[in-house]
Amino acid sequence: MKELLRSLIRALARNDLTFKIGEYAFRLGLLFKRERWEYEQKPDYDAISELLRKREVLFGPFKGLKYPDLKGYGSTVYPKMIGSYEDHLHPVIEKLISMDISELVSVGTAEGYFTNGFAMRLPELRVTSYEINPMARQFQKKMAGLNGLEDRIEIRELCTPEILGEIGFRRSGLLIVDCEGCEKTLFSGLNKENLKSWYIIIETHSRIDIEIPMVLKKHFADSHKIGILHSVDDGIKAELSENPLLKDLDIGTRSKLVAENRLSTQQYLILSPLNGVSLI
Repeated sequence: MKELLRSLIRALARNDLTFKIGEYAFRLGLLFKRERWEYEQKPDYDAISELLRKREVLFGPFKGLKYPDLKGYGSTVYPKMIGSYEDHLHPVIEKLISMDISELVSVGTAEGYFTNGFAMRLPELRVTSYEINPMARQFQKKMAGLNGLEDRIEIRELCTPEILGEIGFRRSGLLIVDCEGCEKTLFSGLNKENLKSWYIIIETHSRIDIEIPMVLKKHFADSHKIGILHSVDDGIKAELSENPLLKDLDIGTRSKLVAENRLSTQQYLILSPLNGVSLI
């Protein structure tokens, strides 16, 4: 909070013409309330209606995952249905599935695309899900029931550094973190030793705090091999996506289906234990 106010004062003092009130208002809002907003999408013409009528993921590593409704929390749902959502992560996901991980801990799970998807692909997987938005938790639970996964997904509210320092795994574990900026404080000396054998995927949200990637890379430098991936701009993805579901559609429809509506591209840290297999 103090750093945000200091940056605001510096921008005003130097009469920075690139300074935008909206940017700081956005970041202040996230500081006070890190809840995910709800996206509800309804097909608005035949090409989309026919493609999405099953309310089921049609392509990618989670193909066959059923959704209770065309609704997402914190991100649009169309890309999830056609299997293009965060598709830069698909090779990493498939590699993790081939490794037969035993546990998944996910912080900032939204409606449960990844928690339910991994549980569907790995029948022995035990999942612990953390999400502070009660509506998202309710939707995630409903999705788990629809897919017959409710017995293997435990849905909780807030995750803390202390909690991550106490979780024990049977064999091998994966941590996925997408908590809208809280990742900067989630990782600390309270859990560093516990996490050294975990595989970790972190969406770093540098638009909220430019220091986040640097801080996390420094934190994990002596315990993990650090790989970096970036999300793809919606316009580029609409034009160049190789998703077979899109190949016969016009560019306008493709754009509607792949749009993740991010404020900027995101950096993802892909962390592999020093003594483990590299994910990338």
